[in-house]
Amino acid sequence: MNREIREVWSPNNNARPVSADIELVVVHFTGMETADAALRELTQLGSGVSAHWMIDEDGTIYRLVPEERRAWHAGLGSWHHWHDVNAVSIGIELVNPGHDYGYRPFPDPQIEALEDLLADTFKCHGLRPCDLIGHSDVAPERKQDPGELFPWERLARAGFSIWPDEVSEYPDGGLGVMDDAEDFIGDEESRTEFGLDSISLRESVSELQENLRAIGYGIETNGVFGAQTEAVVAAFQRRFRPGTVDGYADSETRALIQAVAQISR
Repeated sequence: MNREIREVWSPNNNARPVSADIELVVVHFTGMETADAALRELTQLGSGVSAHWMIDEDGTIYRLVPEERRAWHAGLGSWHHWHDVNAVSIGIELVNPGHDYGYRPFPDPQIEALEDLLADTFKCHGLRPCDLIGHSDVAPERKQDPGELFPWERLARAGFSIWPDEVSEYPDGGLGVMDDAEDFIGDEESRTEFGLDSISLRESVSELQENLRAIGYGIETNGVFGAQTEAVVAAFQRRFRPGTVDGYADSETRALIQAVAQISR
């Protein structure tokens, strides 16, 4: 990578497990008011957080933890069969105030620097487009970063992420949380068009959950559209359908989930 890298080492790291290979890159936003505040937090002894890299909005790249070490960026969560995501991942923090301090688009110089860093990282560790994920993918019930303004489609065009082809067929009806979650779950359109006697919406929810699991989300397949499923659907929308992030699996969201599951298998 033909870029200047500033080294500001963080003490917040430990050894990776001997058997752990680097399998993922997890993208975050810093979610703090300034870059300086984020850098202090990520490098302060005792803060309990760190990342391997931080990229400022002007494209400046900071190296905080050697990639062979385990940085503390993902926290509790999972992706596919990995439950200690920190052990198998590289964490990249992008300076952005986040939703608490005035969330805004990621500037071109910052994303260009990210693309340069990803090019080196993918080559060094033999990673694939499906191996780049967001923090909210790992922990959908806790996190929202890098958020709905992060340019996933642009990174897919550059070969660093996945993105579905245009969807032309849509399932009938939508799925969402209902008070009577132990019975059937669906919107009024689904119940009116199909009727609970002919179509089990529980089966539709199970299929939705299975597709989300195929993508990588840590979700229970139980046929109940509860709070966990709502959070995972919102995380999916934040990445693949950012225009509407409401946790409701309308027909478009369901079709996109099916499409992404197919390219993730």
